[in-house]
Amino acid sequence: MAIAEGLRLTDWFLPLSEPQEITLRQELLELQPERIMPFVTSFERYARQEGRQEGLQTGLRALKEAIHEVVLVRFSQVPPELEQRLESCDDTDQLQA
Repeated sequence: MAIAEGLRLTDWFLPLSEPQEITLRQELLELQPERIMPFVTSFERYARQEGRQEGLQTGLRALKEAIHEVVLVRFSQVPPELEQRLESCDDTDQLQA
């Protein structure tokens, strides 16, 4: 759909002669779908970045909860100092260690 819209816009701004149109059609037909890179708008890039950040935060929260549960099961309580350190730590490598 996006290619068709782009072609309409191009045709409107830059009318081609009949031989040029034929050449363009042939070249478009020869393009393989895996070689066509979709245009990603700045809004889509922003949404993807937001999604990544949200996913990282969700993973970090899950890791902290898992550590909390392991300590609770193993020692029957979680010391307040450890609670504070868990809440303030945002380094996944440190949490995994």
